[in-house]
Amino acid sequence: MCESMLRYAILIVVILIISLQLSVISQPDDVYRPLAAGIRIEAARRVDGGYERGYLCSLGYPAYTLYPYTYTRGYITAYHCVQNGYTTVFQPYCCDDQYRIGEATIFGTNIIDAAFIDVENDYLVTNLVYPVYYEFPNGLTATLVINDYARSENDIYEYVAKSGATTGLTFGFAYEIENGPALYCGQEGYLTDLYAEHGDSGGIVFRGSDINYYTCQDGECEITVYGIIIGICPMYLSGYGFRNWTLFTPTFVIESQLPVRTYLGG
Repeated sequence: MCESMLRYAILIVVILIISLQLSVISQPDDVYRPLAAGIRIEAARRVDGGYERGYLCSLGYPAYTLYPYTYTRGYITAYHCVQNGYTTVFQPYCCDDQYRIGEATIFGTNIIDAAFIDVENDYLVTNLVYPVYYEFPNGLTATLVINDYARSENDIYEYVAKSGATTGLTFGFAYEIENGPALYCGQEGYLTDLYAEHGDSGGIVFRGSDINYYTCQDGECEITVYGIIIGICPMYLSGYGFRNWTLFTPTFVIESQLPVRTYLGG
């Protein structure tokens, strides 16, 4: 009787531990966020010895700088997240220096909406983006590892996924791929029907078919990064009508304008 009660008590403890782990993973404002749900960042600027809060966004993919810059590991996010002097980046929220991950040091433009964050406290984010975990509806998990990235429009297929800190993981399709990136709503990128909201900017867009239950359950999924979310673009597209499209900037456009390259580990 005592032995059975002991086993029952152990079972309850194990269930509680698992439940706690899953609840921590799913919290949208937690310091540590998996790629599957996006990683929250907040930009701020230094004012009178303190900080002025700026923009809520999502941390993008790992990258490194090229010559003439000193080789530096960091992350890509959207330029509009750190513009106007809001270059100090916290994870998840301003303004505790304990959670300051670094400074945005390399910038694109309003057309090429991308920036490089020089990460100071790499331990806060490294293991969350490369590698991280995805949980299937049946409870099985897979490790997501950034394996490759889009070097041209030929590397981008229509079925896409995105990871944003506000709306999490969503799937959809990219359009006008055969024409390559174009200026939509004043920015260069692709239109998609991915669901996104304010705060998803900077989040990773990747090949949707890479998360495949049959090939990576309880194993490793290698994902191909396509780019980053940069905003919502309300416009008419022939054959599809008028809608609020989600726009993303491809990695190869970012790398053509900024002295950075996608970090694949090693």
